[in-house]
Order: sequence, then structure tokens, then C-alpha cells
Amino acid sequence: MTDGRALMDGMCRFWFAVRDVPTGQDRYRVRVADRDGRVYGEAELEGTLVTFHLR
Repeated sequence: MTDGRALMDGMCRFWFAVRDVPTGQDRYRVRVADRDGRVYGEAELEGTLVTFHLR
């Protein structure tokens, strides 16, 4: 789903969810396209909004 306001500030915003991710891991690497990605702890990802800035 995209936000209708996305183009007003020159940014695109996409909301998505990833299902069936195994729980109980020490770390999770989130990677978009060919970027290096970022490592998160489970508590950082659980039920919160995570923001990625791709340039």
C-alpha cells in the first residue's frame, strides 16, 4: 500500500509485513535490494514500525 502523500515531499513510502519469520533468534538482518542491510534485535522488530532510507 502506498501513501497518497508520498510524492508531495519527493519520497515514496511503502508499508509491508513479512510473515512466518522464526522467533527466538539473537539477530535479524533486514536487507532491501542490493543494500548491505541492518541488523535488528527481535524486540526492535516486534510490533513496531521500522524505517528504511534508501538513497
